[in-house]
Amino acid sequence: MARVDDESDRLYLGYDLTIVEYEDGDTFEQDGHLVTVKRLDHRFPSYGFRIEAPERPGALRVDKVKALGIPSGPIYRTIKQSDTFEFEGKTYASKEYVTDAVPGPIVAILGDTVPCPNASILAAGVDVLVHEATFMQAEAKLARQYGHSTTVEAATLANTAQVGRLIVTHISARYQGRDEAFVDEVRSVFPDSHVASDFFEFTVGD
Repeated sequence: MARVDDESDRLYLGYDLTIVEYEDGDTFEQDGHLVTVKRLDHRFPSYGFRIEAPERPGALRVDKVKALGIPSGPIYRTIKQSDTFEFEGKTYASKEYVTDAVPGPIVAILGDTVPCPNASILAAGVDVLVHEATFMQAEAKLARQYGHSTTVEAATLANTAQVGRLIVTHISARYQGRDEAFVDEVRSVFPDSHVASDFFEFTVGD
């Protein structure tokens, strides 16, 4: 292979590129979200991610605050953001005037995999599970041969993990024109399911 020494022959990226390596069991925080990484079961290295959004503050109990005689104003924000607040010379515990914090939404995104324990761990109780379903159940042997899951296997995990909603991806091209049958098979096991397609969008949380 010829060596390239001429600066004009080199390739450059027009943007910064950050490479982050991870291993099975790693956890890290990104933009306030806790990310858990686990290796899945595929012919090649494949990983799944559990992404937990931070808690959202509770709502102000306006009726209780007004019962103290406190009018609307900046003090409402102080009550929500501080452990205590003062009004007319008295100190109050803010938690008595704010509802409990609301857990943030949780999403699990699984790469290529056959059913495995780590997939179950990542999916447990999530609001949205994104799971590959390369084959329909009739091609289960092919799915196992190539290290993939079927529609029924993805939907079964959604059931056992008690997830809120399932989105299946990585659909084999062999099912083009059979969209309705594919969707029906997934929903026959887990009704609250969607089959992703190009430009599919789904909003998680508020």
